[in-house]
Amino acid sequence: PTAKPTEKPTEETVKNYILNTNTHKFHKPSCSSVDDMKESNKEYTTKTYEELIAEGYIPCGSCKPGQ
Repeated sequence: PTAKPTEKPTEETVKNYILNTNTHKFHKPSCSSVDDMKESNKEYTTKTYEELIAEGYIPCGSCKPGQ
């Protein structure tokens, strides 16, 4: 089963990254910045690091996704 973009992921629907659609940064699900994000700006994705970079997203400087 897949989660809707606004749903928090469950263990069955774990997503690779969490996007901030306002700042165009992406984060690891465990990143503390995710807690500070407005729910309306959060998007859960299974896209790869490379796909997100190609779409213009920037990796978070705190959690350093992809490393």
